[in-house]
Amino acid sequence: MTERPVILLVADAHRDVIEAEFRARYDRDYAIEVATSGREAIERATALCTVSSRLAMVAAEYQLPDTIAIDLLRKIQVVSPPSRRVASHWWISTTTRSTLKSSSRPRWNVTWTRSWASRAARGTRSSTRP
Repeated sequence: MTERPVILLVADAHRDVIEAEFRARYDRDYAIEVATSGREAIERATALCTVSSRLAMVAAEYQLPDTIAIDLLRKIQVVSPPSRRVASHWWISTTTRSTLKSSSRPRWNVTWTRSWASRAARGTRSSTRP
């Protein structure tokens, strides 16, 4: 039996909700691991890549105790370039009372990040303007 690829969740304030959402959707096909800080996530990602586990995705809550998700995901890119990287932000719509009554469940705003090759590497024109 082959080892399942890993999804590393990095969350502190909303850890339980994020973990439940990912386990409900991905637990059958992926091994889900959870870290609560940026430093712990970097250590786990490095350890996973060292033992040849496939780190498929790192999903980070935007505000962490020791960093923000964007900075963490840039560091993860160095450790595991092919991994998908996701920054999530927790929000509740407070525009009207009817909105809160009809949709009292908080929602996630998810941002996918990817590495962009330079224009020269992609074979397109230079980014410098004449």
